[in-house]
Amino acid sequence: MKSENIETSAIKEFFFKTVLIAQSVKAINDNWAKDIIRSIHRHIFTDPINVELQTDEQQVEYFNKLFGTSSKSIQWVKKIDSTSIVDITADNKEEIAIEVASKIYSLLSVAIFENLIEFLKVLNKKQNGTSEAVIKLFGETFKQEIENIDSLKQIKTPMITIMNNLRLCRNVVTHNSFKLSALESKFKKEGIELELFCFKPNTSVDVITLDRQSFIRLVDLYSQLAYLAYLCFCDKNKINVVAFYT
Repeated sequence: MKSENIETSAIKEFFFKTVLIAQSVKAINDNWAKDIIRSIHRHIFTDPINVELQTDEQQVEYFNKLFGTSSKSIQWVKKIDSTSIVDITADNKEEIAIEVASKIYSLLSVAIFENLIEFLKVLNKKQNGTSEAVIKLFGETFKQEIENIDSLKQIKTPMITIMNNLRLCRNVVTHNSFKLSALESKFKKEGIELELFCFKPNTSVDVITLDRQSFIRLVDLYSQLAYLAYLCFCDKNKINVVAFYT
């Protein structure tokens, strides 16, 4: 049996990672806060440097017997309070549920974007570079093939433009706390027309958001982009496209 080429294996790996991320959405219940009266979630983590030291002989003896040890002192981990907190009340739970779900969906979208960039690196035959550089190299390497695809695909916005729009959304999610104003600034700086794919603007609180349905559409869009990129590679290199249809 003839083995698959690296690029075909890579797109299958992209699809596999995508389905894993999509499956994780099932664990997000849009009504998870429905029955909450009051709930406080603090982010507390283990201090990686400092410990609490117990040297009292009676206490040490007690814990040595309890743990079957013979230490001269007992060390306990210290905890650090990050001060990050989700405080849910009967009054804000609906708003909080929507906000938290949106941020989870947005953070998950970052992983899919990174997976797309890794796939493009395989097609580019270059395994380093920023996401902006990777998209630019892909556009230059497959310029004619992309133009052919752009004339055929359903979404008329050029493929490279869609990728760059999603890149800027990813940057805002990762670096600018979901801020819509920051996104608008990035589009203006790069001279790209502001066009949101699946993300929604919330001007009242200056953020971009995703709900369950928009996230599902975004997952589908990323898969379309990966498939179109794969078609460009196959066209340029005159190799057969693997049939994914059932």
